[in-house]
Amino acid sequence: MTGTSANPLTGTSAGNIAIGDNALTAITGVAISNTAVGYNALTSSTVHSTNPNTAIGYDAMEWATTATNNTALGNLAMAGTSANPLTGNYNTGVGDSALTAITTAADDNTALGYKAGYAVTGGTTTPWLAGKLASA
Repeated sequence: MTGTSANPLTGTSAGNIAIGDNALTAITGVAISNTAVGYNALTSSTVHSTNPNTAIGYDAMEWATTATNNTALGNLAMAGTSANPLTGNYNTGVGDSALTAITTAADDNTALGYKAGYAVTGGTTTPWLAGKLASA
């Protein structure tokens, strides 16, 4: 969590927390208040804003790059893909593999439970409960 020579971590009193191998390793600029706990948690995040992300679990939000205000809790929660990294905002994935395939500009999605919304790659404002679309 030291930033890079081209894009150093410059936030004063940043309050970023990284626990685990590769957690929050790409963070740059004035990023503050991000929390990454677990192997590869938020490892690709290059967000440099005051809008934090929270990722707890193995590969949680691994491929989120410029996404902000997201919360991922669980093994592979909101992991995404390297080919189409998560850039969306205000998503919440709680549970093993919750929203695991989420990519690009997906916004305002909520998934709760094992594999809840695991095949979702985009979209907005969609609630998922234990792998099924929750009725409104």
